[in-house]
Amino acid sequence: MADNPSIGAAESHRLCQSLLSQLEVFRQAVTQKNRPSAGLNVELSGTRVGQVLDELDTALSRHLNDGSLINREKKIDIELTEAGEVVYDFTQEVLQSLHDMIGKLHRLQYENELKVATINIVLLKYGDEFKARFRNVIPEATVTFSTFGQDRYPEKILAEVREGRADIGITSYPPDVQPPFIMRPLRDTEVGLVLNANHPRLAALGNGPLRLTEVSQMDPNFQMALHRSTIEGPFAMRVRDYLRKSPDLRLRRVEGETIADLIALVKKFPNTVSILPLDAVYDEVTAKTLVARSLWPEMRPWTWGVIYREGSSRQTVRAFLECLSPLFR
Repeated sequence: MADNPSIGAAESHRLCQSLLSQLEVFRQAVTQKNRPSAGLNVELSGTRVGQVLDELDTALSRHLNDGSLINREKKIDIELTEAGEVVYDFTQEVLQSLHDMIGKLHRLQYENELKVATINIVLLKYGDEFKARFRNVIPEATVTFSTFGQDRYPEKILAEVREGRADIGITSYPPDVQPPFIMRPLRDTEVGLVLNANHPRLAALGNGPLRLTEVSQMDPNFQMALHRSTIEGPFAMRVRDYLRKSPDLRLRRVEGETIADLIALVKKFPNTVSILPLDAVYDEVTAKTLVARSLWPEMRPWTWGVIYREGSSRQTVRAFLECLSPLFR
């Protein structure tokens, strides 16, 4: 049998756990200079703080505090002995290391999580593709999309990134972005007229750019799918401005909340058309359920971009930006 048998693992764990708690109380007592104030920070009474300090003395077999209301006016009752100074220096180091460890573990927990704030149409058209590319790069990572599709969404998406609720923002007509954030533009998208492939007058409309007045004159049942008039999104407002330039246009309208709603309306009603970013209907045009045509006069392109913190070192952010790289200008 050894002269100095080692302490059992369970007992060692219990003592370390107890000692860490005592050291936290000890540090608060030294910082606050008295027991009652220290107790407020660790949710203990001043009396219980005193008992913990006595227990720490016993555990270390050293007297750490000589204070006994040495400054009654300021109610200071903590004055460290030489042994107390040694323990206090150690306490600062070990608790700081403990807090650093917890912080690193917390960051690791979220290192493989990516939060993206975006407009609805990006999630609808690209969400599955982006998720698949992202998982190919970091299989263990998760990506969460939050969507915005109504009034002032560019500013809302910027706020999500700026205030830390999202790592990346994707928005059309992106707002001005200031350091330490950056906005990278994605390729412009043509805006055109989208018709149901079974539109009753489609063949008669020819293959060139279309004027809305021509469609209206040719199809007496013509109706336009538009955003609700109360929606203040930049694309909705731009379409309304465009329509005002054709005051003689006989326009019946059906309304939706999002670009996805407008696509659904055109697909549902053969006599319905809409003005949309052509990237948004790429799948439907490829499947020949919708037909996309250029507008005359032309409408300015649909612009969009990616917002993120400049110089981000997070692997998930860099990987997602790489997934977007084919879309950058």
